[in-house]
Amino acid sequence: MDHETEASSSLCDEAFRSPSVQPKFYDTRASPLSTKREKMRRNSGRTPCSVPRAVKTAPPLSRIYPRRFALQTPHQVSFRNIPPDNIVAHSPLYNPHISMPYFEQCYTIERKLGQGSFGEAYAVFCKEDGRRYAVKRALDAFRSSADRNLKLREVQKHELLPSHINLVQFCKAWEENGRLYILTELCERSLLDYCSEIHTVPEKEIWNIFIDILRAVDHLHSHDLLHVDIKPENIFLTRDKVCKLGDFGLIFDLKNDTSYTPEEGDAKYLAPEVLNASPTKAADVFSIGITILEVTTDLDLPSRGDTWHQIRSGDIPDRFFMGVSKDLTRLIKWLMSPDPSARPTTAQALSDTAIASRASMRSCYLAYHQAMNMISDHTNTVLVWLLALIHLLAIPFLMFFDALRKKKNDVCTTPYKGTTLFATRTPEVNGSIRHKRISRWGEDDSDSEERYSRHNFTTLSKRFLEMEDQHSGGDPFPRPKEEKHEYHRTLVAQTAIETPRHIKKKKLPFRGPL
Repeated sequence: MDHETEASSSLCDEAFRSPSVQPKFYDTRASPLSTKREKMRRNSGRTPCSVPRAVKTAPPLSRIYPRRFALQTPHQVSFRNIPPDNIVAHSPLYNPHISMPYFEQCYTIERKLGQGSFGEAYAVFCKEDGRRYAVKRALDAFRSSADRNLKLREVQKHELLPSHINLVQFCKAWEENGRLYILTELCERSLLDYCSEIHTVPEKEIWNIFIDILRAVDHLHSHDLLHVDIKPENIFLTRDKVCKLGDFGLIFDLKNDTSYTPEEGDAKYLAPEVLNASPTKAADVFSIGITILEVTTDLDLPSRGDTWHQIRSGDIPDRFFMGVSKDLTRLIKWLMSPDPSARPTTAQALSDTAIASRASMRSCYLAYHQAMNMISDHTNTVLVWLLALIHLLAIPFLMFFDALRKKKNDVCTTPYKGTTLFATRTPEVNGSIRHKRISRWGEDDSDSEERYSRHNFTTLSKRFLEMEDQHSGGDPFPRPKEEKHEYHRTLVAQTAIETPRHIKKKKLPFRGPL
């Protein structure tokens, strides 16, 4: 009996026993290097798994207990010698008595430019001056006083930075409700968006991008500043395809800053030596090189793994450089040298023969672009002063022509002496002239409107012909030449009474045979 119960229990255990869990090991090695197009083809049939976004179920404490360090009303942020002033006093469009913030009252959002880990950028239209700008707004409010000082450091670096044509121009910054707003010039799009759209950038444009980035970083290095976060996402293109370096949130001051956290930068463009030491100017040079590598080859850069170390060791397959000129390939590998001391400085790279030969033409183009921007910024003022100058120069000519016109009108309206034919026409004058008018043939034509109008508005020669037809009875046969001339002289003598002086001097046109 015991054996039967044991056998039955063993059968039940085998029947209901859950299968053992077998560990499955995934290949954690990074995929081989490939272009972005190859990666898109490889992942075209896969559906990316979407992770649900975390939703806040409770309002932040700042809405219940306002932080003392966070300014609720809009105040300008400035680190110049001028003390920060309330921008509300300078904005006639802001109404502090309504709940709408200053940003929404004075600016109109046109489109969203992008979003990062700490902020979002918008293209806006300013209602105060009618211009378009880019606004970078922090995603979250300041968590503490230290966090506020850390975020305001970007404003300090950007505000005190000397202006350059290849750096995004800073306009102003303000804080409101514990959030930071930075207003800068508006660019058309980022280099990342441009490369993602066309994938294959012409080499002529690559050289222009290369020169512009080198000049921007050289300007920073000349003031002992490191950008640390150079990548296509932080390089912007204007409508005229001028490259401008922006996003100075991680800028590092070699004179004043001592600590640096490598996790803040993007690992795809980070130099290998930055993981164990503070950044140097050579780290920015490496970031320029790997940025140009991505733009030239459309390479899908890894953020970790063996391929990350493979690129930084200089082991890049030659197939990615097919169709690329030797000078551009040489400069990319030179800027990405594994040894930081072997990399050139920005000044040495700009003095290279391959870049120097193209930099002069680029300088002429940038100078022209800068001049046109200055003209466009002051177009309204220039037009107003130009119109005022033209009006000032035209006043003597206008006065001269006006006097000439008045003199001509006076001459034309002056009646002749001894005649009432050219008197000023009024209803009373017309009536008196009509009743006093007696036909030269002894008939009163004041009651005949047709004769009156013909008498005043027909030419002398036409009246001669009418009179001649009446006397001849419409005889179609020609007359002798002597009789015709004698007849004309008789008509002239009869009609010369009270004839104006200018009509007497006119010669009778010869009509031909009568």
